[in-house]
Amino acid sequence: MPTTVTVQTQPVYGLPRPSGVVIFRRVVQSLPGLVAYWRCNEASGTTLTDTMQGDLLTLAGSGTSLGAAGATPDGGPPLAAAFNGSGWATTAGMGNLPSGSAARTFALFFKSSSGALETMFSYGGGNECSLLLNYPSGGNASLYNGTAYAVGTALADGLWHLLVITYDGSSLTRYIDTLANSSSTGGVSLATGAGNRGIGRDIAQSAYPMVGSVDEVCVWNRALSAGEVLRLMTAGSAR
Repeated sequence: MPTTVTVQTQPVYGLPRPSGVVIFRRVVQSLPGLVAYWRCNEASGTTLTDTMQGDLLTLAGSGTSLGAAGATPDGGPPLAAAFNGSGWATTAGMGNLPSGSAARTFALFFKSSSGALETMFSYGGGNECSLLLNYPSGGNASLYNGTAYAVGTALADGLWHLLVITYDGSSLTRYIDTLANSSSTGGVSLATGAGNRGIGRDIAQSAYPMVGSVDEVCVWNRALSAGEVLRLMTAGSAR
């Protein structure tokens, strides 16, 4: 019998996952070089677990909700960490996260309707490495390491978005939701100094808290290829 294939060109996050869809977690874990992976799927408690290093980000401040509605179902209801601007999660040191000008890739889901400058994930000191929302302009997502490298518009829309950022030591490429929605900058030299790491706040500056939800925070110690990013986008969107 002929097989009918439905091609979805624009991801729609947060919908029920069709049977047979490749689970996002499995794609993440299949890609070599994964050094940190906070799934943010804790239903309760006071910590977020890095499933790669086994260490814990401890909730600080107040108002962080675990077990909030998430982006990626995985054999059960999707869960995420939700922040109200007064809470965050952090731990001391950098762990195995890439430093200096080393290659790296970040991926995470975020959802917010705030127009303020927000921090989804950050680590390091001096020129800390931070994933920001609404910077340098409202509706952008960006990587900040002394300079902001942005992608996207109107992203503070209250919907889930998948952000992937790759850096090979020179070229920095940002993706939002699809391969087509991307921006690349060459001749970039990141310089991430030592410091602490966390989700939901700029840890180095103790500022710019998240008002929204974060899910599936992943870090690799190399630049993923466009084909590997497509695998993440496909697994993340077909739900």
